[in-house]
Amino acid sequence: MLSTRYTITEDQLLIAKLYNTSTNPSIKKRRLLSWLMIPVLYGVLGYIFWANGSEKMVYFFFAFSFLWILLYPFWEGNRFKKSYKNGLKRSSKDILDKDNVITFGDQITIVSGEQTENYTYQELNQLVAIKNYVLFLFPKERTIAVPHEKMPDEILQFLQKEKSIPLTVRPGWKWR
Repeated sequence: MLSTRYTITEDQLLIAKLYNTSTNPSIKKRRLLSWLMIPVLYGVLGYIFWANGSEKMVYFFFAFSFLWILLYPFWEGNRFKKSYKNGLKRSSKDILDKDNVITFGDQITIVSGEQTENYTYQELNQLVAIKNYVLFLFPKERTIAVPHEKMPDEILQFLQKEKSIPLTVRPGWKWR
């Protein structure tokens, strides 16, 4: 039986939430539509003003459209991150800075304070190694982020070789 112990931090919860958000197809689609909707609207308004002969307004709308395309992804990424961080502060006060133990035996057991969760190996969809964390992706967007230094190689090898759970290495992943 293999196990690892780590302390839950706000950063771990935030990374898990942001990773889920960045890989969720419906959220990606909604973010893309939000990014493109305003420039298209400004382009239509610019065309209307162009048809009416107001050249200054055409430049104004096309300039704002261009600025939106360039700056919106940064603004929206920070807005999502800030929103998730505030939500985690409110909803996770009882689990922050507590020791967690993940045990790999007949099933995966996660003990956090007085709370215990059990998962089968079939429920563990994927392991993802990003810059500082190993993410355990379970169903229903349940993700656990464990720091690399707290995750022994023997556990990763056990999960990959004996339990056939794929490990995706994404060292360049960054919330955008």
